[in-house]
Amino acid sequence: MAEKTIIHTFPNGARIVLESTEGAAAYLFQNLYCIHVDGSKIWEAQLPGFPDAFSAARMDQNVLYANTMSGYLLHLNPNTGQETNR
Repeated sequence: MAEKTIIHTFPNGARIVLESTEGAAAYLFQNLYCIHVDGSKIWEAQLPGFPDAFSAARMDQNVLYANTMSGYLLHLNPNTGQETNR
């Protein structure tokens, strides 16, 4: 089972999660997502291309910054997972 890191927890209990890519068989691994308290997905961040995966993520001043294995630094809306800048 892949290691999961909680990047941010919202007041309603929803969490942004970065899942480790170690042992992943897929070339395109959607491993940054937000889930409800019950575990159901709210959104899944889209990668800029493939093969790729998210390697790190952090919250700063209401922006979710996400690095990809291919070298991109994406700025994401933490409420929607949508890319706002690169």
